[in-house]
This record gives sequence, structure tokens and C-alpha cells, in this order.
Amino acid sequence: MTTVTIPRLLLLAALTLNANLALAQNRTCSKDDYQACKTCPQLSRVVDMKDPEYGDYFHGAEWNPMYAAFVHNCQALGTKLIHAGADPLNGGSFGSMILTVASKWPHNNKKINEEWAALLFTAGARLTQTLKNDPLNYDETPSTATILERESSWYKPDYPQIIELFRQ
Repeated sequence: MTTVTIPRLLLLAALTLNANLALAQNRTCSKDDYQACKTCPQLSRVVDMKDPEYGDYFHGAEWNPMYAAFVHNCQALGTKLIHAGADPLNGGSFGSMILTVASKWPHNNKKINEEWAALLFTAGARLTQTLKNDPLNYDETPSTATILERESSWYKPDYPQIIELFRQ
């Protein structure tokens, strides 16, 4: 039986960290990894306009082209996605772009979020519309209003006035 010592554990931890950093650095901006994209032109090159909602739910967010465009503040790409058929409601936190634009992250800039909210609202996003996915496993596909109601004990939007816009 091999005894694991503190120095061996530290070495193993360091090797694991280095391996994970190396993997993270080798990520490539692609349709399968929008998170690796760093700029609007990069993101625009990999988005498939024939499938404008393609993406995966990862770490509490639906990473689709609309959400990636929001993260990088690529409003022109967001408009193109909507014209290509992307649903302005789906993507981002809890799978809802409304909740996404009502949060400070990643811009911490209310003006940017209001511009995105206007884009989504103009394209028809509303609180009562049903989301395409069930990110919180409600055993039903909820609306943003349902998520707000059910998660109200802990979720508070940073910009509640943006939420109000979508109640109309």
C-alpha cells in the first residue's frame, strides 16, 4: 500500500492545475464553444445563421449565439440572429435572455443592458412566453415569469426596471 504524503498531494494538485490550465488555453472559438470566443468578429465567424439557436446549457446559462453576443456586447450580431430566426427570449441565465439583461454581469453597465432589453422587447420577448428549455428541472417548460415567481426567495434582478419593461 502506498502512503500519500503532503508533498505528493501538493505535487498532484499542481500537476492537475497545470493540465487544466493547458486545456483551457487550447480552447478554440467554435460553434461548440462560444465561451472561447473573445471578440464580436470571432463570434460572428462561427455562428451558423441557419441554426441561430444552437448551444448548450453550461454552468447556469444557456450558451447559444444570442447569449454569447450579449456577453461580448455584439448588438449587430444580436439583430442578425433575430432576423435569422433566433428567439429573442432564449439564452443566458436560467435560459432566459430577459433575466440575463436584468443582471449586471458581465457589463455592469445599465445603458448596455437597456439597449439589449430594447432589442429583445422589440423582437417580441415577453415575461409570459414559454422558454424552449427547462433549465431548472421544473418538469415543465417554464416562462420567465414562472422562474421569477418560483425563485423569488433568492433571485433579485440587478435592474428590476428592465424586468418591468417585459411585463407589457
